[in-house]
Amino acid sequence: MPGIQLPLRHVLQSPEQSMLFMPGRVNSKTAIKIVSVPKAGSEGLPGTTLVMDEKSGRVRAVINARKLTALRNAAGEFCGVDRVGVCGASTACEGGMVVER
Repeated sequence: MPGIQLPLRHVLQSPEQSMLFMPGRVNSKTAIKIVSVPKAGSEGLPGTTLVMDEKSGRVRAVINARKLTALRNAAGEFCGVDRVGVCGASTACEGGMVVER
C-alpha cells in the first residue's frame, strides 16, 4: 500500500529476555514499538513506543506502549460497534460480538 511501511518484527535474544522491535511508517509518520519479554515470570511486558521526527530524525515522543495498546484496543472495539451497531433492545453483546436476539 502506498504510504505504508511495516517491516517484519526484529527479535534480539538475551539470557534474561527477548527484545522485540516493531517499526512502522504510515503517511510520513514513523514510529517504533520496543517490547521486552522476560524469560522468567514477570508482572507484565515493559514496552515503549518512540515517535520520530521525519525531518531531523529526532525522537518527538516517548509513549508507554501498554497504555497505547489499551487505547488502540478500545478504539477498535468502538469502531466495531460503530460499524455493526450498538447493543439495544433487538441486539445483545456476547463475548465482544453484537448478535440479534
